[in-house]
Amino acid sequence: MDGCDPSVTVRLERRSFSLRRGRRRDVLAHAVSPYVHRSRHPLFQYTVGLPLSSDLLKAAELVIQIDDCDKLVGTTEVGRLRVDLCDVHDALVSGARIPLTRYLSAATPYDKGDALVGLSFLPTSQRIAVEVVKFTQLPAVRVKDAKFKLVARVLLVNECGRVLKKRKTAPVDDAVAVEFNQVFQLDVGVDRWEHTVVLVVLSRFCHSASSTSSTATPPVYVHCGHVALGKHVTGHAHRIHWNSAFQNPRKTIAQWHPLN
Repeated sequence: MDGCDPSVTVRLERRSFSLRRGRRRDVLAHAVSPYVHRSRHPLFQYTVGLPLSSDLLKAAELVIQIDDCDKLVGTTEVGRLRVDLCDVHDALVSGARIPLTRYLSAATPYDKGDALVGLSFLPTSQRIAVEVVKFTQLPAVRVKDAKFKLVARVLLVNECGRVLKKRKTAPVDDAVAVEFNQVFQLDVGVDRWEHTVVLVVLSRFCHSASSTSSTATPPVYVHCGHVALGKHVTGHAHRIHWNSAFQNPRKTIAQWHPLN
Protein backbone atom coordinates (compact mmCIF):
# COMPACT_ATOMS: atom_id res chain seq x y z
CA MET A 1 0.00 0.00 0.00
CA ASP A 2 3.05 2.29 0.19
CA GLY A 3 3.62 2.21 -3.55
CA CYS A 4 3.32 5.26 -5.74
CA ASP A 5 2.52 5.51 -9.47
CA PRO A 6 3.84 8.99 -10.34
CA SER A 7 3.37 10.89 -13.58
CA VAL A 8 4.46 14.35 -14.75
CA THR A 9 2.16 17.06 -16.09
CA VAL A 10 3.82 19.93 -17.95
CA ARG A 11 1.90 23.14 -18.63
CA LEU A 12 2.81 26.42 -20.26
CA GLU A 13 0.81 29.21 -18.63
CA ARG A 14 0.53 32.89 -19.43
CA ARG A 15 -0.22 35.48 -16.78
CA SER A 16 -2.75 38.15 -17.65
CA PHE A 17 -4.71 40.86 -15.88
CA SER A 18 -7.92 42.69 -16.70
CA LEU A 19 -10.15 45.02 -14.69
CA ARG A 20 -13.18 42.84 -15.32
CA ARG A 21 -11.69 39.39 -14.60
CA GLY A 22 -8.69 40.33 -12.46
CA ARG A 23 -5.59 38.16 -12.43
CA ARG A 24 -5.80 34.92 -14.36
CA ARG A 25 -3.65 32.21 -15.90
CA ASP A 26 -4.27 30.93 -19.42
CA VAL A 27 -3.03 27.44 -20.28
CA LEU A 28 -1.23 27.66 -23.63
CA ALA A 29 0.03 24.06 -23.83
CA HIS A 30 -0.44 20.90 -21.82
CA ALA A 31 1.25 17.46 -21.81
CA VAL A 32 1.10 14.43 -19.50
CA SER A 33 3.77 11.73 -19.29
CA PRO A 34 3.11 7.99 -18.84
CA TYR A 35 3.13 6.97 -15.20
CA VAL A 36 5.93 4.96 -13.60
CA HIS A 37 4.63 1.86 -11.85
CA ARG A 38 5.36 1.52 -8.12
CA SER A 39 8.28 3.91 -7.66
CA ARG A 40 9.12 6.63 -5.16
CA HIS A 41 12.27 7.59 -7.09
CA PRO A 42 10.99 7.63 -10.68
CA LEU A 43 13.10 8.22 -13.77
CA PHE A 44 10.79 9.55 -16.46
CA GLN A 45 13.10 10.49 -19.37
CA TYR A 46 10.11 12.26 -20.88
CA THR A 47 10.62 14.89 -23.58
CA VAL A 48 7.90 17.32 -24.58
CA GLY A 49 7.98 20.23 -27.03
CA LEU A 50 5.96 23.34 -26.16
CA PRO A 51 5.28 26.19 -28.60
CA LEU A 52 6.93 29.37 -27.39
CA SER A 53 7.35 32.73 -29.11
CA SER A 54 9.61 35.58 -28.05
CA ASP A 55 6.69 37.78 -26.95
CA LEU A 56 5.60 35.16 -24.39
CA LEU A 57 8.90 35.02 -22.51
CA LYS A 58 8.04 37.96 -20.27
CA ALA A 59 4.60 36.70 -19.29
CA ALA A 60 4.83 32.90 -19.54
CA GLU A 61 5.54 30.40 -16.83
CA LEU A 62 6.43 26.71 -16.98
CA VAL A 63 4.53 24.52 -14.49
CA ILE A 64 5.75 21.00 -13.74
CA GLN A 65 3.34 18.99 -11.60
CA ILE A 66 3.83 15.53 -10.09
CA ASP A 67 0.70 13.38 -9.65
CA ASP A 68 0.10 10.00 -8.10
CA CYS A 69 -2.14 7.91 -10.38
CA ASP A 70 -4.31 5.40 -8.53
CA LYS A 71 -7.02 3.40 -10.26
CA LEU A 72 -8.99 3.09 -7.02
CA VAL A 73 -9.04 6.67 -5.73
CA GLY A 74 -8.12 8.68 -8.83
CA THR A 75 -5.25 11.09 -9.36
CA THR A 76 -3.74 13.00 -6.44
CA GLU A 77 -1.36 15.92 -6.78
CA VAL A 78 1.91 15.36 -4.91
CA GLY A 79 3.57 18.71 -5.64
CA ARG A 80 4.51 21.21 -8.31
CA LEU A 81 7.13 23.74 -9.25
CA ARG A 82 6.95 26.91 -11.32
CA VAL A 83 9.72 28.26 -13.54
CA ASP A 84 9.46 31.88 -14.64
CA LEU A 85 10.71 31.98 -18.21
CA CYS A 86 12.05 35.50 -17.69
CA ASP A 87 14.76 34.00 -15.48
CA VAL A 88 16.03 31.74 -18.26
CA HIS A 89 15.45 34.12 -21.17
CA ASP A 90 19.06 34.20 -22.42
CA ALA A 91 19.46 30.45 -22.41
CA LEU A 92 16.15 29.92 -24.22
CA VAL A 93 17.11 32.36 -26.96
CA SER A 94 20.47 30.68 -27.49
CA GLY A 95 18.91 27.22 -27.50
CA ALA A 96 21.15 25.93 -24.70
CA ARG A 97 20.06 23.09 -22.46
CA ILE A 98 19.22 24.26 -18.93
CA PRO A 99 19.46 21.73 -16.08
CA LEU A 100 17.06 22.72 -13.30
CA THR A 101 17.23 21.45 -9.74
CA ARG A 102 14.26 22.69 -7.78
CA TYR A 103 12.28 21.58 -4.77
CA LEU A 104 8.64 20.70 -5.26
CA SER A 105 6.08 22.85 -3.49
CA ALA A 106 3.65 20.66 -1.59
CA ALA A 107 0.13 20.49 -2.97
CA THR A 108 -2.23 22.94 -1.30
CA PRO A 109 -4.80 20.96 0.71
CA TYR A 110 -8.43 21.86 0.33
CA ASP A 111 -11.56 20.71 2.11
CA LYS A 112 -13.29 17.87 0.27
CA GLY A 113 -15.88 17.21 2.98
CA ASP A 114 -16.37 14.77 5.84
CA ALA A 115 -17.56 11.16 6.02
CA LEU A 116 -19.30 9.28 8.84
CA VAL A 117 -18.26 5.63 8.61
CA GLY A 118 -19.06 2.75 10.96
CA LEU A 119 -16.83 -0.30 11.41
CA SER A 120 -17.49 -3.62 13.12
CA PHE A 121 -15.60 -6.94 13.33
CA LEU A 122 -17.59 -10.18 13.38
CA PRO A 123 -15.20 -13.00 14.39
CA THR A 124 -17.78 -15.81 14.37
CA SER A 125 -18.85 -15.29 10.76
CA GLN A 126 -15.36 -13.99 9.82
CA ARG A 127 -16.65 -10.76 8.34
CA ILE A 128 -15.96 -7.05 8.53
CA ALA A 129 -19.09 -4.89 8.53
CA VAL A 130 -18.72 -1.41 7.04
CA GLU A 131 -21.54 1.11 7.45
CA VAL A 132 -21.56 4.09 5.08
CA VAL A 133 -23.71 6.59 6.97
CA LYS A 134 -23.38 10.08 5.47
CA PHE A 135 -21.16 12.67 3.82
CA THR A 136 -21.31 16.37 4.65
CA GLN A 137 -19.73 19.68 3.55
CA LEU A 138 -19.15 18.42 0.02
CA PRO A 139 -18.04 21.02 -2.54
CA ALA A 140 -20.84 22.05 -4.88
CA VAL A 141 -20.43 21.31 -8.59
CA ARG A 142 -22.60 23.27 -10.98
CA VAL A 143 -22.61 22.58 -14.71
CA LYS A 144 -25.33 23.91 -16.96
CA ASP A 145 -27.84 21.27 -18.13
CA ALA A 146 -26.05 18.51 -16.19
CA LYS A 147 -27.44 16.38 -13.38
CA PHE A 148 -24.93 14.62 -11.15
CA LYS A 149 -25.27 11.59 -8.91
CA LEU A 150 -23.11 10.48 -5.99
CA VAL A 151 -22.19 6.89 -5.20
CA ALA A 152 -19.99 5.40 -2.47
CA ARG A 153 -17.85 2.33 -3.05
CA VAL A 154 -16.47 0.10 -0.30
CA LEU A 155 -13.27 -1.74 -1.25
CA LEU A 156 -11.37 -4.33 0.76
CA VAL A 157 -7.72 -4.15 -0.27
CA ASN A 158 -4.81 -6.37 0.78
CA GLU A 159 -1.24 -5.27 1.52
CA CYS A 160 -0.28 -5.60 -2.16
CA GLY A 161 -3.02 -3.23 -3.32
CA ARG A 162 -5.22 -6.00 -4.74
CA VAL A 163 -8.97 -5.54 -4.36
CA LEU A 164 -10.41 -8.55 -2.54
CA LYS A 165 -14.02 -7.40 -2.17
CA LYS A 166 -15.98 -4.45 -3.49
CA ARG A 167 -19.47 -3.14 -2.87
CA LYS A 168 -21.36 -0.10 -4.09
CA THR A 169 -24.23 1.94 -2.71
CA ALA A 170 -27.28 3.02 -4.63
CA PRO A 171 -26.73 6.42 -6.30
CA VAL A 172 -28.22 9.54 -4.74
CA ASP A 173 -28.68 13.07 -6.04
CA ASP A 174 -25.66 15.32 -5.73
CA ALA A 175 -25.87 17.69 -2.76
CA VAL A 176 -23.73 19.35 -0.11
CA ALA A 177 -24.79 16.64 2.37
CA VAL A 178 -25.98 13.14 1.45
CA GLU A 179 -27.04 10.10 3.45
CA PHE A 180 -26.62 6.46 2.44
CA ASN A 181 -27.16 4.46 5.66
CA GLN A 182 -26.07 1.20 4.05
CA VAL A 183 -24.17 -1.66 5.69
CA PHE A 184 -21.87 -4.01 3.78
CA GLN A 185 -20.46 -7.24 5.20
CA LEU A 186 -17.16 -8.30 3.67
CA ASP A 187 -16.03 -11.92 4.03
CA VAL A 188 -12.40 -12.11 5.11
CA GLY A 189 -10.58 -14.54 7.37
CA VAL A 190 -9.70 -13.42 10.89
CA ASP A 191 -6.02 -14.05 10.21
CA ARG A 192 -6.13 -11.48 7.38
CA TRP A 193 -7.80 -8.64 9.27
CA GLU A 194 -4.54 -6.95 10.26
CA HIS A 195 -3.24 -7.06 6.68
CA THR A 196 -6.23 -5.50 4.92
CA VAL A 197 -7.44 -1.95 4.38
CA VAL A 198 -11.04 -0.80 4.09
CA LEU A 199 -11.32 1.93 1.46
CA VAL A 200 -14.49 4.05 1.23
CA VAL A 201 -14.49 6.04 -2.01
CA LEU A 202 -17.02 8.74 -2.89
CA SER A 203 -17.48 9.31 -6.62
CA ARG A 204 -19.60 11.57 -8.81
CA PHE A 205 -20.98 10.82 -12.26
CA CYS A 206 -23.21 12.62 -14.73
CA HIS A 207 -26.70 11.15 -14.93
CA SER A 208 -28.80 11.47 -18.07
CA ALA A 209 -32.04 9.95 -19.27
CA SER A 210 -30.27 7.98 -21.97
CA SER A 211 -28.02 6.25 -19.43
CA THR A 212 -30.84 3.86 -18.52
CA SER A 213 -30.93 2.25 -21.94
CA SER A 214 -29.07 -1.01 -22.55
CA THR A 215 -26.95 0.50 -25.33
CA ALA A 216 -25.78 3.51 -23.30
CA THR A 217 -22.10 3.83 -22.40
CA PRO A 218 -21.22 3.22 -18.74
CA PRO A 219 -20.92 6.36 -16.60
CA VAL A 220 -17.52 7.93 -15.99
CA TYR A 221 -16.87 8.20 -12.25
CA VAL A 222 -14.96 11.21 -10.93
CA HIS A 223 -13.19 10.79 -7.60
CA CYS A 224 -14.49 13.17 -4.89
CA GLY A 225 -12.62 11.84 -1.88
CA HIS A 226 -11.86 8.72 0.09
CA VAL A 227 -11.28 7.35 3.59
CA ALA A 228 -8.80 4.54 4.31
CA LEU A 229 -9.15 2.48 7.51
CA GLY A 230 -6.56 -0.08 8.57
CA LYS A 231 -3.94 -0.97 11.11
CA HIS A 232 -1.07 0.36 9.02
CA VAL A 233 -2.64 3.34 7.21
CA THR A 234 -1.09 6.80 7.36
CA GLY A 235 -3.78 8.71 9.26
CA HIS A 236 -3.55 8.50 13.05
CA ALA A 237 -7.31 8.89 13.60
CA HIS A 238 -7.97 6.21 10.99
CA ARG A 239 -5.73 3.73 12.82
CA ILE A 240 -7.41 4.57 16.14
CA HIS A 241 -10.82 3.93 14.57
CA TRP A 242 -9.66 0.56 13.24
CA ASN A 243 -8.10 -0.49 16.55
CA SER A 244 -11.16 0.59 18.54
CA ALA A 245 -13.43 -1.56 16.40
CA PHE A 246 -10.92 -4.43 16.45
CA GLN A 247 -10.77 -4.41 20.26
CA ASN A 248 -14.59 -4.30 20.56
CA PRO A 249 -15.88 -7.08 18.28
CA ARG A 250 -19.57 -7.21 17.29
CA LYS A 251 -19.91 -3.52 18.19
CA THR A 252 -20.21 -0.86 15.50
CA ILE A 253 -17.82 2.05 16.04
CA ALA A 254 -18.79 5.10 13.96
CA GLN A 255 -16.47 8.05 13.52
CA TRP A 256 -16.15 11.17 11.35
CA HIS A 257 -13.18 11.42 8.99
CA PRO A 258 -12.16 14.13 6.52
CA LEU A 259 -12.11 13.04 2.90
CA ASN A 260 -8.67 12.78 1.36
